Amino acid sequence: MSIFIYHAYKRNRPIASVIKDFVNKESRRVGDSRKEIKKRFIYLDWALQKKILTLFLNSGKYDREWAFFVLSQVWDKSFEPLVRKLWERYHEDRCTWVVIRHFPVNYIRENLEALAKGRNYYFICKRLEEAGNFDIDRERLSNLDYLALMSEQRKTIVDKEEALDIMYRAVHELCITPLKRNNIPSVYKGAPISCASFGVIRDGLHYFDYMGYSSAAAEFRQWNDGVMKSLEESPEFRHLCESPIDGNSFEIRATGLLFICIYKALDDKYKLATDPPIEVMKIPVSHYRIVEQDVQSEEEREF
Repeated sequence: MSIFIYHAYKRNRPIASVIKDFVNKESRRVGDSRKEIKKRFIYLDWALQKKILTLFLNSGKYDREWAFFVLSQVWDKSFEPLVRKLWERYHEDRCTWVVIRHFPVNYIRENLEALAKGRNYYFICKRLEEAGNFDIDRERLSNLDYLALMSEQRKTIVDKEEALDIMYRAVHELCITPLKRNNIPSVYKGAPISCASFGVIRDGLHYFDYMGYSSAAAEFRQWNDGVMKSLEESPEFRHLCESPIDGNSFEIRATGLLFICIYKALDDKYKLATDPPIEVMKIPVSHYRIVEQDVQSEEEREF
């Protein structure tokens, strides 16, 4: 048997020619050149990469967004004047992320209100807390984000009673907020799944331990054990574990059943009149409904 693996090799055009075709809007090869530049970008030297990033920053919104994504990871201070000019003109989200992550803290402080849209305030807090002398506005943070900040900064932001209250509010928020698929905990049949399967809750418990909130940590862990027991004893979860469903489909459905058990176990003071129905929590990923129908069809074929 041959040890060689076949690849569809081809001759690459000089990158200078590809860049020229991208810049020349009359070339009729702008789209192809854009794709080729992105494909070859990581293999080029930094001087060429900087040239390409500058070209993309001076292009349309689609190209700027790609350049901002790259710069968020491979920042160079020489881009600061151009990025600043673009942010002050367009206030685009991906540009904002670059500013928050890499610009001088004084610039972030001066433009705090314009930068702090949506969840950006959480990332601003992380950046300015590292620089010191920054007062966090608790009201501008979700419970999950505030819990994460407590855990990351390792500071006595609150006393143990308030910390425990924030933990329960964060768990409630977790139940009612649709997750992205990559935020679903990785579990397999037979493995335990609980609140601590989520990184932010697990980090919160580590924060409790670090701060010496042993009684608060013990209380929450006891409550979490009750949630796990309720899940494991539920007929729906047992049926799920006995079904042929596996992989990501199992993880999503198990998470949905966990959310129901968590919500039922929460004290009523943490529940809101605006909370979604239990059946909605059962599907924790907002775009998963079509896949859920496929899973049901699989179950019907099996039984």
